[in-house]
Order: sequence, then C-alpha cells, then structure tokens
Amino acid sequence: MRDMNHKRLRRIAASLMGFLLLFVLLFSSFYIAAESQHECDGEDCHICSVLEQCENTLQQIGTAGNVRTAVSVAVLLLVFAACLVVFSVPRKTLVTDKVRMNN
Repeated sequence: MRDMNHKRLRRIAASLMGFLLLFVLLFSSFYIAAESQHECDGEDCHICSVLEQCENTLQQIGTAGNVRTAVSVAVLLLVFAACLVVFSVPRKTLVTDKVRMNN
C-alpha cells in the first residue's frame, strides 16, 4: 500500500513538473513573439532584459535552438488546445435535450 502511494506521488510530481516546464516554454515563447518589435529605451531597457532572460531560459530547456521554432511550436500547441476546447463543447439543441414540441 505504501509503495502505491509513493508511485502515485511520484507520478503527480512528474506531471506537475511537466506542466510547469510547458508553461515556462509557452510563456517565454509568447513574450518573445509579442515584444520582439518593441521600441528600445537604450541601455537600461527593461523589456530587452526580460527578452534576454526568456531566450536564455529557452536555450537552457534545450527546445529552442532556434527561437522561431519555439514560438511556432507554442502557437501550434495553443491552436491545438483551442480546437480541443471548441470541439468538446456540447451543442445544446432541442434534439439533444429531447424536448417534444407540440403545436
């Protein structure tokens, strides 16, 4: 019984780490895509420093040998998630509610 709980906790921890890694990847990619054409203030530009941190994070993760690739993967994941949500929402009709209409 104790071994089952240990395996379950490890599975939950691994899932949580995977989710957090995906969140960091998506957030960094979207931030780079959104702020890549900003108006730089010069040496002390805060946006440039955050962009640099995001690029370093993506390079450390190892999925971003190319920033464009990481951004395109993030966008594709977002489109895929949106399609899943759109197609999984049930449509309410009279037939699905089995309502009988008498005149």
